[in-house]
Amino acid sequence: MKRIIIHLIVAILSIIYLSSLSTRAINTAYAFWYAPNILAYGAVVFLILFNLKNKPIQNNDSIKMFCIVLTSLLLPNLTPYIGSLYTIYKNEPINILRNSAILINFFSMLFYVYAVYSLGRGLTVLPEAHILRTGGVYSISRHPLYLTYILWYITQNLIYQSWMVLLLSAVQIALILYRAKCEEKVLSSVFPDYTAYKNNVMWLGWRRKVNTACK
Repeated sequence: MKRIIIHLIVAILSIIYLSSLSTRAINTAYAFWYAPNILAYGAVVFLILFNLKNKPIQNNDSIKMFCIVLTSLLLPNLTPYIGSLYTIYKNEPINILRNSAILINFFSMLFYVYAVYSLGRGLTVLPEAHILRTGGVYSISRHPLYLTYILWYITQNLIYQSWMVLLLSAVQIALILYRAKCEEKVLSSVFPDYTAYKNNVMWLGWRRKVNTACK
């Protein structure tokens, strides 16, 4: 039941965000900036609901994990409000930082789209073992989705330039790293090849060495 609830929450939040993105895209001359986000969240909604029917080989659906995942899903929605209320600049924000954040977001979301489609039926919310992905984008990062989330939190600090957003981002990144660690524990217990994969690919990015055992 917890698995169903958390998947539905993700789907609902993604639909709300997708609706907001679509409205902005229609009302701006720079609609292409929103295209990667729309593709990404559209894929997330479909896959999260579709993958509900796929029972995991093993998962971590403890109350503790459920609360951690739920917190990490809800806190990002507070970022725009907190950023607007608590800023560190007195007059105007540093626009070069904001413009840099927009570019980083655009290219990181392209990376995110690739990762989501690559994961396919393995996309879940709670730590679960369905299928081991080691090719494509997963050959350079064991957690490309989490890597994109971390980049998103960095860009939010560049956009809002707020100490409160910085604090919120630190909490969120800590939750992401913990979730990644728990996912690796589940995957290691199910897939014997995961140990070789871990030795070949860094946690959040960068390839260590070529290992032909991981394909």
